[in-house]
Parts: sequence; C-alpha cells; structure tokens
Amino acid sequence: MPTILRMRVAWTGSQVVGPGVSTLYCSSSASAGWPAATVTLFNAIAPVVPVGITFDVPSTVDEIDVADATLVGAVTLGGGAAVASAGGVGDYKPGVGLRIRWGTSSVVGGRRVTGTTFVCPVVGSWIPNGVVDAGKRTSIAAAGAAYIAAAGFMPLVYSPRVFNAPDPNGRNRGGVGSEITSCTVPAGMTWLRSRRT
Repeated sequence: MPTILRMRVAWTGSQVVGPGVSTLYCSSSASAGWPAATVTLFNAIAPVVPVGITFDVPSTVDEIDVADATLVGAVTLGGGAAVASAGGVGDYKPGVGLRIRWGTSSVVGGRRVTGTTFVCPVVGSWIPNGVVDAGKRTSIAAAGAAYIAAAGFMPLVYSPRVFNAPDPNGRNRGGVGSEITSCTVPAGMTWLRSRRT
C-alpha cells in the first residue's frame, strides 16, 4: 500500500473567515526537514498577509494511502513552529490575495498536474490596481523555489482518486502523488471562496 504524507497548516486570526488551512504533500520516503522547510516558506509569506494572522506548521503530519487518501497513521518529523504574519495593519480585502502555482512534469487523466497554494488575504500594497506587484511576485516565487530545492524531502502535488479516468486495465484510477519541479506566482489577483486547498 503506497503512502504519502499530508500536512495541514492552520491559519488563525481575526482576518481569517472560517477554518483557514493550507494543505501540502510530501513523499513518505523522503521527508526529513519538511516541517522546517515549510516554516521557512511561511516566514517568506508572512510579510504578505495582514498583522494578526498566525500559521501553525505542525511537526506531526498525516500518512495517507495514496490511492484513496484514507488516513493510515501519523508521522512525527519535528521542526514545526508557529509563524506570525508581518504585513500591514488594516490594509486588506477579505478573501482577496495571490496564489502560488506548483508545477510538475506529470500528466494524469490527460492533463498536466499542477497544484495551488492560496495566500488570502494579502496587504493592499501587494495588489496595486488589481495586479500582484511584479517584484513581490518574484520574492514569493523565489521562496517557493527554495522550498522545492531544500534538501531531505520531496514535495508533491496530490491528485485524488478520479472515477472517470480509467487506467489501462479499465479500472478507475487511484490517487497519484507528483513531484513538484517548479513554482510561479501569477500576476492576477485571486478571489478565495474556500480555504480548503
């Protein structure tokens, strides 16, 4: 039974509406240093969001069956921490922000596998005139690239089980974990309807 690891980084603070969470995945066979690298990533994100938000990066993560996301157990890796936001005060619009797009070289069900981490809300100066500031996009993309390149773990995009994409044997395809190879931050701002990413 192949497994992968799932981390849920909780967002808390008065600016967060509903249960805020960023979900990340990692290979179960290459996970050393993953929480510490995630803390570094969210420290880079901290100046983007309004003061008052905290990201809780856990040291213990879920182990799931890659085929159907069934919880198998928990794995304690260490290195997690709470990260406090460091952006502006009051200068934000709820649910409006940017997104980090994770690229892979995998194709599943006839489509290129990509993943997204939403960063909402963000301070208004990051999105002048409805476009994410170019220099600030570059800084977040660089933090994403450093996360991918960090030693000891393999970050993944998880494609859950799809019932309308049969495998070559005619059965319904199970889930797939695809290695992340690139990171970009699109220029367009994002409207977030759900934090369950």
